[in-house]
Amino acid sequence: MSNSDKILAEAKERYKSDGDVRNLLLFLHKNGFSQGLSTVFLISLGLGETNHCRDIVLASGFWNGQSQ
Repeated sequence: MSNSDKILAEAKERYKSDGDVRNLLLFLHKNGFSQGLSTVFLISLGLGETNHCRDIVLASGFWNGQSQ
């Protein structure tokens, strides 16, 4: 299993345990995942279609320097 696979598996478990999308995105961001990969991951979790998930990722602000 690659390092990326391990991170995604941990991210999925974290989301299952707390259901907090913002914490999930912060975890992905801190582990070097791009906006696009994070959007695809949200889609794979069944959180919505592409535009909805992209909006969630953009609203987090983690990739554009708006979040603290």
